[in-house]
Amino acid sequence: MESLFKFQGLAIYLQCENILFSMLEEYLESLCKGQTQLELNPLMLELKLVDSPPSFPADAKLEIKGPLVNIYSCKGKGIFFAAEEGSIIYLNIEERKATGFITKNILNNLIELLSLVGGPLTEMLKAEGFYFLHAAALSINNTGFLFTGDGGCGKTTTALSLLSKGYKYVSDDSLVFRDIDGEIIVYPLYRTFNLDQDLCDRFHEILRDDDLIIPEGMKLSVEVSDIFPGSFIQNLKPDFIIFPKITSDKNSRLSTLSQMEIYKRLLSQIILAVDQDTAKLQLEVLGKLVRQISGFELLSGKDIYEEPGKVYTLISTTIH
Repeated sequence: MESLFKFQGLAIYLQCENILFSMLEEYLESLCKGQTQLELNPLMLELKLVDSPPSFPADAKLEIKGPLVNIYSCKGKGIFFAAEEGSIIYLNIEERKATGFITKNILNNLIELLSLVGGPLTEMLKAEGFYFLHAAALSINNTGFLFTGDGGCGKTTTALSLLSKGYKYVSDDSLVFRDIDGEIIVYPLYRTFNLDQDLCDRFHEILRDDDLIIPEGMKLSVEVSDIFPGSFIQNLKPDFIIFPKITSDKNSRLSTLSQMEIYKRLLSQIILAVDQDTAKLQLEVLGKLVRQISGFELLSGKDIYEEPGKVYTLISTTIH
């Protein structure tokens, strides 16, 4: 099976067996295509089902140990992405080709399969100057906001609260940032929000279905621009960054952060490129982002949990 997909202007030419295509098609279609077509040859992504994948080169070096996928570099031989159960994908950035050897075991774990396939795609985007950031991005009155922090800090809760007050959004969790003529602009990876049962219970207007039950530990992908028409935008220029932190305090508050503190915190929300030259450029662009924005920590108390809309008032009165 062969097909062409787009990811922020990067063309991805997928070639694989039907069973793999049926599992990957929805994921690849969900990636934001972007507004600008990169004038580059496409990334060739060839995936083969095998009983056992080939072994790594003896000099492969572990660069990133992830929860589902590890990343290795091998001088002169490219980058290797390895799933826990053994499947691997080899990426040659110069040749713009990724070759995968996929075992049947991983077909029983869709999350692991998608994590494995997503690795070379994001690494290829880094080589084109698009760098991943774990953050939500919203805008109002031409002012851009980023909300970032570890999972469970309240990014999606904050984003939904602000959407209900007229904000527009680029992303609720994952985005890429890029230097465009000296300004840092952010773009979405996906248009959808990922909601758990607690968020659905607190924001009834999102699903409008009181009988829907989301299993514990799972999330539902929701196209919130259908609920808030016109709320999705293709990109924005960040002016402020806010780091939410859930506390046991009664009242929430915002406190300012220094540029050094912003930079240190952002380092934990990115994934450095494996290629050293690309990683150096990535850190330079991250530094430009820090100099472009003002930063705050949002100490989120019980008042925001009980009435999420209060975050709008807090941001409006403190920052504007």
